[in-house]
Amino acid sequence: MRQNRVPARREMDGDMLLVGVETQAVWLWGVRDGDDNPLVWERYNEPGAGWTQTHEHLDEFLWHFTLVETAIVGGRYGLGANDVNSIDLARFTGAWTALNVKPWRWPGPNQTLWTWDGLLAWTMVNDRPDSPVTGASTYSIFVGARSNQDLIRIEMPVSRGTPTRATNCKCQQSHDQPPGDQ
Repeated sequence: MRQNRVPARREMDGDMLLVGVETQAVWLWGVRDGDDNPLVWERYNEPGAGWTQTHEHLDEFLWHFTLVETAIVGGRYGLGANDVNSIDLARFTGAWTALNVKPWRWPGPNQTLWTWDGLLAWTMVNDRPDSPVTGASTYSIFVGARSNQDLIRIEMPVSRGTPTRATNCKCQQSHDQPPGDQ
């Protein structure tokens, strides 16, 4: 299973060679053909939408793209939460280390990839690309893992800030720990 794809065959969009396509083909990433490690550009897949630079070279983009796929799809094991407020996001990411990747415009603003104890997470504001981030913004969290056992110790916030403990790839209310304890 995958969320996004790297085209298997040469696909062009005008003068851009496509190097990434969002799962519903809403967003495209491309390079100008001809360089060994060109800069990657991105845009909405709508007629007339302009391309903007990601500021990543192709090798950086493909690494970033792979990390995002791992966090979203997580192989066989993953968790997700939506509408997480900024306080619960900070509580969740407090023990995690942010990875140094350049932000994309898709799927929304304020994206960060995180790692902690063999796990990978991706967080972002639940809004359209280029939307302002405010105190009322809510976030999505995706966590990918190699095994269900890796997910058991994750305390995932969900809507309304209710902490949950992950078991069997589903979020269940935690009854053995006070909210916010990790």
